[in-house]
Amino acid sequence: MVNKHYQFSINTEILKIDSLPVELNRIVNFLKQNQVSQIMLIHGWVPDLEEEQGQDSLIHIDSLRKTIDDEILKGQIELGRVDLWIRNDEKEYQFQICNDADLHFYANEAHLISTIVEIWKKAGHQIYGFVEGGDG
Repeated sequence: MVNKHYQFSINTEILKIDSLPVELNRIVNFLKQNQVSQIMLIHGWVPDLEEEQGQDSLIHIDSLRKTIDDEILKGQIELGRVDLWIRNDEKEYQFQICNDADLHFYANEAHLISTIVEIWKKAGHQIYGFVEGGDG
């Protein structure tokens, strides 16, 4: 379920569309470093894209990039114009490549948020955040 409640969430500023594939690589690297092998790829629906849009699926992490690239080539998705959620199979956290061309990360553990903040700051991104019951 995409709307799972997470205690913490952060997001970046709006990014350039052509930088999103690099960000996707960062997400894949983070997941692999955390021994995530299966992810759930969840698609938002956009009414003005082709009739056949990407399908939600449980896939191996090594197939994520190819799956997304294939969907782009088929006109089923456009990074930065459709929401894509990438959730680890244990549902502990999830990434979102937003239709506004920013990135979101949701988690229930503060150390995961800190790790992503560090990664995104090294990439030069501004970070905005929320901590349940606090200023974030």
